[in-house]
Amino acid sequence: MKDGVYVYLWGDSPTDDLQLVTEMKAAGIEHGIAVFYGKHPVNRTLFDGIKRLGWVAGVYRMPTGNLSHVSRHRGWPNDLLLGKLDPDRFRKNSDGKAWDRICARHILPEWIEKARALIHDPGAQLAYFDTLVVQLAPCLKLDHPSTIEENQQARLEILQKSRDLGLIVGSGEGLSPTWALPGIDFFEGLMSLRTYADSKLKIPAGGYREDNGDSYRNDAAIVLDETKRIPLYQLAFHDYVAGTWVWRDSNYQSAAFAHKKDLFNILYGTMPMWHINRTLWEAHKSDYVASYRASAAVRSRIGFAAMTNHAWLTPDRAVQYTDWETGDRVIVNFGNQPFARPGKPSLAGASFALERK
Repeated sequence: MKDGVYVYLWGDSPTDDLQLVTEMKAAGIEHGIAVFYGKHPVNRTLFDGIKRLGWVAGVYRMPTGNLSHVSRHRGWPNDLLLGKLDPDRFRKNSDGKAWDRICARHILPEWIEKARALIHDPGAQLAYFDTLVVQLAPCLKLDHPSTIEENQQARLEILQKSRDLGLIVGSGEGLSPTWALPGIDFFEGLMSLRTYADSKLKIPAGGYREDNGDSYRNDAAIVLDETKRIPLYQLAFHDYVAGTWVWRDSNYQSAAFAHKKDLFNILYGTMPMWHINRTLWEAHKSDYVASYRASAAVRSRIGFAAMTNHAWLTPDRAVQYTDWETGDRVIVNFGNQPFARPGKPSLAGASFALERK
């Protein structure tokens, strides 16, 4: 979490993925979190091998279901809370079984047993709970009704009890609500500034095979605009929770903007996110290694530290810095021109410097 990279593995088999991590380690990518979405089953041999390499073995899980399974009525939780829907009529027209999945209080005992099983075999160390913290709603099922506040509290208990069992826990999907902080170690999507519901910025419908493509130019004008982005979340919570891009908005979602995303990770002290399969690794190995080395050089010093300041060094905001409780300053030049620094070496365009204040 401090100086590693967050990686979804998409090999054809457990053996293939273990070989990929072995090659990444040999290439100099010392620390990482290997997460498996379900393309193939995971097993003890795979997870033990990952641990021996000094990486963390993780799984993708979704203890709580999608709200859309209850009803296709868009935004139904808000409409219920605002009195725009009649609760009894809505319940009768909804999917009765789907309430069992969105009701965290109902699912909590079952999930804890599943978590214990994951830790026992295959030996999971980390779990990413997709959308658990962002799909909140009241539960109207008569067998186990709950208010939205009770559902939120039960979701927090899922996070906290999973951590109590020894798992590193993450959630998110583009939103990072502060109520979840007492039960969370990382937010996936904290860096992305967009969600599936965003009307202007759409996460690509494709999966990992679109990485290193060119599907990002319109979104980059907003997501990667250094003149408008401010690391408010990191200023408040960097020493409490880690953050990544979202899995359909990885560092290498678009090859043209990969380096700029690296610079944001470096400036904000956040985790890079990659997708790796055999084709991606062999085609872009040198890029991944260079990205890791640059990020790790900074995050090994500030990975768990509090960010104490952020400011700009040029009127156009192309050159920015962050200060850290460790006494370090990270300076990033997002521009194309060298930045002159009296008494110090100039900072080339699209580069960074780490120095003591």
